[in-house]
Amino acid sequence: MNFGALQDHEALGPSGAIGINELLARGKGAYADRTLRGYAADLRSFEAWCKAHGATWLPAETETVAPSISAEINAAEKKLNQTAQRMRKCAPRPGRGLLPRSRWV
Repeated sequence: MNFGALQDHEALGPSGAIGINELLARGKGAYADRTLRGYAADLRSFEAWCKAHGATWLPAETETVAPSISAEINAAEKKLNQTAQRMRKCAPRPGRGLLPRSRWV
């Protein structure tokens, strides 16, 4: 994702701050709306992580991005494990069907 001179701190404004909507407006027309919505969700998540950890979200440093990605991966793995556990509980067992056998059959 290249939205112009983001390496240049002057492009970020005097305080070094820029809003997500302002940042994504630079990509309007160059990217599909769905792609920009995805970028917005990722940027909001990263911004929230940075605020929670006292880090500056833009311009982002490698020392900030790497741990935030690691936290996202850990959260995704936890969610997948929880889903897998639920699915195992619902899975048919050998000798049993999906539904309990009716005593009238």
